[in-house]
Amino acid sequence: MPLRIYSRVIIFLALFLIGINIYPQYVKDDTIFSYDYYVLGQLEFINIWTIADYDKPTSISDIYIDKKRRLHFAYYDTSIKKPVYVTGKGSSFKKQIIDDKTFRGQSISLTVDPISFNVHVAYIDEDEGSLQYANNLNFQFNNYPADILKNSDFNSIDLVVSPFREPIIFFLDKNKHAYLSRFYNNVFFTDAIYTNKPLQKIKAFANEDGYSLFLEEADNGNIFYATRETNTQFRFYDNKPIIKNALSYQVYFYDGTDFVIAYIKKDSPNIIREFKFLNRKITDEAIIQSDNNISTFAMDYRLNNGISILFQTDDGFLGFYENNGIIDLSVLQKTEGAIVLKYIDDKLYTFIYHNALTKEIKLALINMADIRKYTN
Repeated sequence: MPLRIYSRVIIFLALFLIGINIYPQYVKDDTIFSYDYYVLGQLEFINIWTIADYDKPTSISDIYIDKKRRLHFAYYDTSIKKPVYVTGKGSSFKKQIIDDKTFRGQSISLTVDPISFNVHVAYIDEDEGSLQYANNLNFQFNNYPADILKNSDFNSIDLVVSPFREPIIFFLDKNKHAYLSRFYNNVFFTDAIYTNKPLQKIKAFANEDGYSLFLEEADNGNIFYATRETNTQFRFYDNKPIIKNALSYQVYFYDGTDFVIAYIKKDSPNIIREFKFLNRKITDEAIIQSDNNISTFAMDYRLNNGISILFQTDDGFLGFYENNGIIDLSVLQKTEGAIVLKYIDDKLYTFIYHNALTKEIKLALINMADIRKYTN
């Protein structure tokens, strides 16, 4: 090979390797997911995309919808053992690896700053027993350690953007006590906020002037409320539970004071109830009764539409509830693991689930305006 050609080949390979090192976080050949189309009836349809394969059900964050109707979410990819961020709309989606280190990404939580549109992600390093954080400033993810518990477990991670545009991570430690980690000058500072009782789950919301928390006690399933305004301490109303004996719950928080909780009680695992605190009025009623026990569910809420729930029964089939009707989604085959639901606009919803037969994570779009007939 002539020296000139040989030199060009060496330079090309060097540039190629540099490019790989500069941009190691993009997943190749995955900008468009594989696509399927499911017909439920004459005018009823669901569009389905395959996000990834999995060997066992994995962690999936909540879905964020921006003003341009783009989806943002993250999941732990069990094939490459890394957390992955997904964004896009329609049939075009883009994947990006959040953290290059392996065995990071369990219990993943994502939020998007509505002003800057920066993405914030919190997740677990299984090897170190550490809580990790990443943001995508300058179009690539920057990674920071948030807290370390050697050989211990973090539980129920929840991430919000503070009124000062800073990420705040709420989580439970190995003793099931509540902590928060706040980000300041590129460093996290962790503080205990509740150690009175062991907790099962923590759900956090940022207000214009503070935070609101919904906490589930580990021993009895009681759900109680906590609040904090800027420059004050948290106030925990643990002697006044909102709901007693809950098996699981989901919360929609609206306008700083109003909220809706969908929940299942331990003594009736086949019934989903709706607790509403709107305009200082309380209602609590059963809205879904299934022939089988409900293993997991996801919910969203809009004042003009009311509550919407995607639920999975113990036999692995999905159902969708809206406007007092239930749509049978058994056409999507058996499912397992976590499910996520998000309202987009009008009557359009998106949800994510695990197909138990094909071992694939699926993203679905369902347009309720095209649904003409409910089946109960």
